[in-house]
Amino acid sequence: SALLEEQVVSFYMMQHQERVSKQGLVCDVVRSRRDEAREELAAVERRRAVVEEVVRLQERMAAAALGDRHRNYSMTLRLTGHLYNRHLLERTLDLIEARDARTRSVGEPVMGGQRDKPSTIVLEVTGVAAEAEMRALVEDIRALFIAGEETAAADAAAAGGGVPPGGFFNKVEVLQEARDVGELGRLLRSMEEKQRLLEAAEFELAAAEAALRALERLPDSEILAQARQAQPHHVYTGTTPVSTETGARLLTGRHEETAALNVVDIGDCHSCTLADAYDKMGREASREFLLRPYTARLPGGESLRDVVRRLEPFVVDHIERQRAPVVVVSHLSTLQVLYQYFVGVSSRRPFWQLHIPRGSVIQLVPHLFGFEERRFSFRPPAVPRGL
Repeated sequence: SALLEEQVVSFYMMQHQERVSKQGLVCDVVRSRRDEAREELAAVERRRAVVEEVVRLQERMAAAALGDRHRNYSMTLRLTGHLYNRHLLERTLDLIEARDARTRSVGEPVMGGQRDKPSTIVLEVTGVAAEAEMRALVEDIRALFIAGEETAAADAAAAGGGVPPGGFFNKVEVLQEARDVGELGRLLRSMEEKQRLLEAAEFELAAAEAALRALERLPDSEILAQARQAQPHHVYTGTTPVSTETGARLLTGRHEETAALNVVDIGDCHSCTLADAYDKMGREASREFLLRPYTARLPGGESLRDVVRRLEPFVVDHIERQRAPVVVVSHLSTLQVLYQYFVGVSSRRPFWQLHIPRGSVIQLVPHLFGFEERRFSFRPPAVPRGL
């Protein structure tokens, strides 16, 4: 019992070290991503300094030669209202051209023209020298649309009609704020994106390093307590008294009895000697039993193939799906099958010929290329005669 408990504790501690190692790898990956983001941000900042100087000199030369400036700012607007019959669109274009800006329609405009059905158009305005100038242009367009709303209301009142529900739909929406579409503007937006990536990487790295420190500071008692709660070890036994009593003495934990681990059923040959069993089987059946021990059955009993078949679902459903330690207490025939299945002994050697000492524990620890095997014997050493 003490030996098995020691091996279970060793397994849990090994799992904890694997968790620490994996968390360390996570920290290394995130740290590498953080460093890469820093380098990219530094490269963009260096490029920005160069471009700012180039833009400054170009603007100086342009101002000296033409009295003009670089016009790199752009904005996208959506205009809604009676754009055509009240000339709102034409007057909007006049405002844009008055600032030496350019415009183009984006997508297909919606043609209204009726009292309760406004028109809609999306315009991309470019060629403005500064963000403040672009905002001033938008305010002028909004003032134009407000005045158009008031004029429409006055005309409706003079004609004896009312204002339709919701007004006359005149509306100016900014779909994309003013931004510098030149190289400097692109660099500034790239810097903002790189800065966000860097901040996210630093936040992720801080969380990963905190998790690693928490794992490294855990005392052994807490590691074992958490492991036992998250992955309690299982003790599987057969249903025979000798199997269940042995399992109860070995370890505390989750115990489960299953008939799949029972010894091969010898049917009518219980309490018989080998000679009595041969007499019951008869000459032909005895000969078949000796020649084909895998498929032959004793009268009313099981064959070794039957044992393999009842063990298959147990292995798949109970052992292979476990991440916690598993202790199997069983009999020779079933342990031989399990040992050959996991260790992969050559199929040229039948499993019923495998040597598994009575009163022993075989520990199989999985690793990348199979299992690491250790054996422990609990049988007292033989005492030489005469002592």
